[in-house]
Amino acid sequence: MISSRRALAVCLLHSLSSPALAQTSSTEAAVPANTGIGAADASQAQSPSSAATTAPTDNGIGEIVVTATRRAENLQQVPISVSAISSAQLASRGVALTNDLATVAPNVTVNTQYGETQPNFTIRGVGVANEFNVNAASPVGVYVDDVYKSFRFTHGQSLFDLDRVEVLRGPQGTLFGRNTTGGAINLITRKPTLSGSSGYVTAGYGNYDRYKVEGALETTLKDDEAGIRVAGYRTKQDGFFREVDPSANKFGSKRYNGVDSYGGRVTLRIKPSDRFDVTLSGQYGHDNPTGPARYAYGIVPNGSGGFTDFSGYSRFDDPLIKSKNQFHMNDMGKFKTISRSGILNMTWNDGDHFSVTSVTGYTSGLYDLNDESDGGPNGLVGIHYRASTRDFSQDVRINYDSDNFKFILGGYYGTDRLRARNDLGFFGFLPDATSPGTFNPGVSSSFNALQVYGQDRKSKAVYGEGNYKFSSKLDLTIGLRYTDDQIEYVNGKSTVYSNFSSTGTPLFPLFSNLNQKNGSKKVSGRAILNYNFADDIHAYVSFSRGQRSGTYNGFAYQSASQVYFVPPEQLDAYEGGLKTRFFDNRLQVNAAVFHYDYKGQQVQEIRGVVGFLTSVDAKVDGAELEVIARPIPDLTLRGNVGYLDTRYAGGSVISGVDIGGNKLPFAPKITANGGFDFTLAKMSAGNIVVSGDAQYTGLFWYDIFNDDQPPPPGFTRQIVLRQKAYTLLNARLSLVNSAFTLALWGKNLTNKTYYPAGYNVEGGVGIDYQVRGAPRTYGVEGTIRF
Repeated sequence: MISSRRALAVCLLHSLSSPALAQTSSTEAAVPANTGIGAADASQAQSPSSAATTAPTDNGIGEIVVTATRRAENLQQVPISVSAISSAQLASRGVALTNDLATVAPNVTVNTQYGETQPNFTIRGVGVANEFNVNAASPVGVYVDDVYKSFRFTHGQSLFDLDRVEVLRGPQGTLFGRNTTGGAINLITRKPTLSGSSGYVTAGYGNYDRYKVEGALETTLKDDEAGIRVAGYRTKQDGFFREVDPSANKFGSKRYNGVDSYGGRVTLRIKPSDRFDVTLSGQYGHDNPTGPARYAYGIVPNGSGGFTDFSGYSRFDDPLIKSKNQFHMNDMGKFKTISRSGILNMTWNDGDHFSVTSVTGYTSGLYDLNDESDGGPNGLVGIHYRASTRDFSQDVRINYDSDNFKFILGGYYGTDRLRARNDLGFFGFLPDATSPGTFNPGVSSSFNALQVYGQDRKSKAVYGEGNYKFSSKLDLTIGLRYTDDQIEYVNGKSTVYSNFSSTGTPLFPLFSNLNQKNGSKKVSGRAILNYNFADDIHAYVSFSRGQRSGTYNGFAYQSASQVYFVPPEQLDAYEGGLKTRFFDNRLQVNAAVFHYDYKGQQVQEIRGVVGFLTSVDAKVDGAELEVIARPIPDLTLRGNVGYLDTRYAGGSVISGVDIGGNKLPFAPKITANGGFDFTLAKMSAGNIVVSGDAQYTGLFWYDIFNDDQPPPPGFTRQIVLRQKAYTLLNARLSLVNSAFTLALWGKNLTNKTYYPAGYNVEGGVGIDYQVRGAPRTYGVEGTIRF
């Protein structure tokens, strides 16, 4: 294992993911003798849904092509806020996790309390916040090869063997549809190029006994007509934090915040003619780490100047805990998720102006988490979340493209199904109730409940968008989408048990056979006016509307009255932007300003040990700046800055607390990323490239109350429910040529302690808790291309 001092000495600075730098189509692409910006894989441009890119020259950055508008277009001429990063850039800058995508674009944050493969995205202040209902959709849509992923626990299992990642900021209610009020993240996987055979193998080792193996093999079955690509990965890592008493943990957990995942993908592409292209892929992802540790802060005075939870425990008085990296928890176990998916993409074109695309997707998932929220050994809260899911979608669209007029007409149908079963155990330090008469939770008996429910959703939509070019300088885009959503809460029931052992018996039902049905019909869309001052200077103004579909309060188990429908949310966005290039493509500067009018945002509050959804209005104002500079061929500089002013509407009162003027959760006022790639030396064996970045995240709050919600009477809050501003430094030193890459890397080099997620459960168990971010990590990694 590499020592931390040696890693710091050799790594220097690790590269920042470029805000819009998709110059490479392939991890296997040869890296030229410049700053690490890869040359284009021209054959990849033939792949459906892939972006054609041109290699940078000695004089400039190179063209960037994205499919954010459902057709391949130069990013600099697309009049929306979109950032892109290629597979080569993902690899060279160590963007291996969805959590790392926060470095790709301004005003993007990623928080999670459930591990690497279950991210919660927030874009421009719009996100799922601290909501943990598995049935609720994120307002940031996540797509894999244009297929929408309905359930959040499947969002992080596809970040391997990618062609590129596109991050679209702002409502995408026209072409992407519902559940994109914040934006959309589209992961584009690698497709067979139908020419020759190729592949790569990447292997790495790091501290905390982390190892990763990833690879792909592609072969052409018939030139220009048929090919197959097989890719997979395996990642395993010991947890960052140690359990001081594994024998007392009911699952025998020894470490927390670990990694244990693997997956694979098979992609078959058939192109019988220049006009017809078919891609069929199947993917499997499996994740089974031990869950993250909880830093718990009690609110109950112990009479000696300290504070405990409701059971009298405090980690700060625990004689077994000797450092901040140790924990004493009895209910934290594995966080298992499984995802299986298939995608069929068929595209036909008439060889002139028209094309027809059909995208069919199916995903099934398994969610099985053994979680606790008290951060202690006394079993105050132990919840076993289980759910099985499946979703199906069909999107068909017609594209017309001529010199002055373009349009897209499409239809969408999607359905998803969830069946959940949650075992809830509370106040485990008290004896089990033996009869309804002895049931007195939190005072003289434990509280054990079984919650079962289902949710079925159907969505139908028709949409269209046209673009008319009035002249070489001025064009107008107008789009509309009509969506009909229907949602059912199915067979809900909740029962109190004496315990969950083999002898546990039901004491009484809380509710049973609960069914509800609701729906909504909404219109979303956008209008964009784009003006070209010159070939490399473009400005736009736009209005766009997005909406998130309604949902049910899923984590409700105490009474039937807690199960209710929360209506759809709607976001109207007004934006102006500028996209420019100067100095013979050596400098790219993109900027945007925006105002959001947010109606009925779905937010969660926690009362006792139950989560309640509600709707509130908000306003968001912001600005963004993205810069790429290539002053000399061997140096690339990049950076982005985001500014947000978020506030809830005056008079918004939740549980007696006026949150008017409060900031939206996970919406820092300032985010900034800056980095570089520099070729130190050019040798016959390859180029030595050093890359570095600094990632700054401003202060943000964990929930809608911003610390305004008072603790229960007689108790005292010990922490402020926010994360202060912090900066992470990363580094990478690489030897690169067309056949292999060898790299030393480091992340969070200063070993900064920060907490990207936190929760208030004071009324239920007497604590607030935070989830710590990754400490300093480092390692070595090698890639062979063939």
